[in-house]
Amino acid sequence: MESHRNLIGTWTLMSCVLEDVETKQQEPVWGSKPNGYLVATSAGRWIVIQTAEGRRTPSNDQDRLRPSNPYSLIRAGIKQTETGS
Repeated sequence: MESHRNLIGTWTLMSCVLEDVETKQQEPVWGSKPNGYLVATSAGRWIVIQTAEGRRTPSNDQDRLRPSNPYSLIRAGIKQTETGS
């Protein structure tokens, strides 16, 4: 079984940290209890939805459509698997 097959399913975000590669200092990007999911399909497609801890629901269309919303991340794509030689 290929290793990427082990990722198929729906995954719940438990934490998300930004780590400085030199100092190893970690900072919680979305708070201590972020919200989010990753869905990976057998066809190699995936979608990620993350929102920050304490994010308020947008109250109007302008807030919903704001592309620079610092409290959420939504991405999708096709996974490519590389194998070592």
